[in-house]
Amino acid sequence: MDYLVSQISRLEKKTGLQLYAVGGCVRNILLNVPVKDYDFTTPSLPDEIEQKLKSLKGKTYKVGKKYGTIGFKDEKLGMIEITTFRVESYDENSRKPHVTFVDDLFKDLSRRDLTINSMAVDSAGNLYDYSDGECHLQNRIIACVKDPLARFNEDPLRMLRAIRFQVQLHGKMVDNVENAIKKLSYKILTISKERVVIELDKMFKIDENWSLERLLQTHLFHVLFMEVGTIDYHDDEKNFQIYCSIIKQLNKNTILSKEDKAWNMLLRGITNLIVKDENDVSKRMVVYMELVKKYSQYFKFSNVRQKILMDVPIL
Repeated sequence: MDYLVSQISRLEKKTGLQLYAVGGCVRNILLNVPVKDYDFTTPSLPDEIEQKLKSLKGKTYKVGKKYGTIGFKDEKLGMIEITTFRVESYDENSRKPHVTFVDDLFKDLSRRDLTINSMAVDSAGNLYDYSDGECHLQNRIIACVKDPLARFNEDPLRMLRAIRFQVQLHGKMVDNVENAIKKLSYKILTISKERVVIELDKMFKIDENWSLERLLQTHLFHVLFMEVGTIDYHDDEKNFQIYCSIIKQLNKNTILSKEDKAWNMLLRGITNLIVKDENDVSKRMVVYMELVKKYSQYFKFSNVRQKILMDVPIL
């Protein structure tokens, strides 16, 4: 924490802005794991942030300015983002928030998805934690800030993020979060396929087995993969069969990245559900190739990933 506090203090002196480190960098430092991205929040408005950063003669990045975010390349921390305190509201048919800038850190932290991501630290080393995020982090508890139904309705991708953090922390998801994901699982289809694949890849890279299990248990798997969608996801026995069909394929192939291996095994598992006779290799190969083409198009896989999946033989 001392390093983070020293960097906040340095940046405050350098920019003349009042700054709080927020979100993932605070979470990772409390976990004692490396920080990849440093995000800061401030009561200053975007124009002032931009003006202060431009005075440093460095390049600023304004793509998120209307949402209050200005990017800047810092010589010690690399690319950082500074965002004005804000609250958000959402239209029913849009994932893009209506942003209102505020001067209240509590309001800013209260808009965030998970309690473990809703903490901030200032240049004096004070931790601002209004949602028991530090306690939840210590006990590996995945909980939402306020009502999970509201958080997931605002951005359904948060359902996948919640599972990813559970897998990453080997944690326990509280019941109201789990139930909210099950209730709103269909809303994942409103999210762009690119964003979905990024989240799936992140969780597969951590632990493909448990990720698949959690996707099944929360009904997201049935929504994302149409061949499985016709099976009643309230039927635990069927869920177990699906999971076994996929998991027994895992670890057969070690030449792939964990993400590509997970996609390969996942599609093999679905193939086994369609082609019951494991000795009918030719039919399984045809079905598998059709699934690769279908989901490569559906999830907008890169040509490289599609080729990798095509080149792996059905064993």
